[in-house]
Amino acid sequence: MSDIISGYIIVRKSQYEEAFPGGPALEPFNGVHYNGVDRSIWADIEAFFMKEQTPQDMRLSKNYQAIKGSGYDASFFKIEKSINTVRALAQINAEIYQTNEILAVSSRYLNQIKHEKKAEGPITWLGYDIILLGGWSLVRHGIFENRLDSLIEKSSSLNPFGLFDNTDFLDHFLSEYHHLATIDKVDPLPPELILDYVRVGTISDK
Repeated sequence: MSDIISGYIIVRKSQYEEAFPGGPALEPFNGVHYNGVDRSIWADIEAFFMKEQTPQDMRLSKNYQAIKGSGYDASFFKIEKSINTVRALAQINAEIYQTNEILAVSSRYLNQIKHEKKAEGPITWLGYDIILLGGWSLVRHGIFENRLDSLIEKSSSLNPFGLFDNTDFLDHFLSEYHHLATIDKVDPLPPELILDYVRVGTISDK
């Protein structure tokens, strides 16, 4: 079902995402920006709570500590289940509100380990990202960072959000990624981490 999700995350909006922390903007590929999971996920929330906080912030800090704890499972992936909590975190200050957005995420693996739930409100689905849970996005790393267009073929081209519309034709991508790793064009996949096709969608922040 399209409204079944694993939970919510906060990432930096694509126009504010950096190629590396403190570096230049992550460049689009063929005019398309990367709108997947691997966009400074929770990074600005983490930085906020490392600074001095008001009593109101401290209450949300407890919520964020629980989110951090959610990553201590086989997925190594931090999510929030409550839309009210994630909206409060996304609006915790003006800068975070401007530069970050809330995503709903869903995958067969995450839905099982995180216990799937029905989304609290409408989702605009953007597409599928290929994620090494606890690691990185192969889409971002291979295409947007290293500009390797051999990863893409006509049957599995990127959509306007820099993602894939479905997972039906991604065997070529993975086979080519493994080949590129053998010739040191991309980082190899650590065998201890799980590769997952994660569906990504945006929700309202209000």
